[in-house]
Amino acid sequence: MGYGYHTRETRDLAYRITRLKNTKIYYMRQYRNTDLKLKVLENKLSNIKEEKNII
Repeated sequence: MGYGYHTRETRDLAYRITRLKNTKIYYMRQYRNTDLKLKVLENKLSNIKEEKNII
């Protein structure tokens, strides 16, 4: 196999690997987003608790 020459097997493998990487990145992004949303909600909760303590 010379440089840049792909049999069908190697091309399928490369395609599968890149797809796996992309899904991994996608899920990591989703996870980070949910993590941020959780932190925002926790902040709101603590703010509400503080307000109740003031009252």
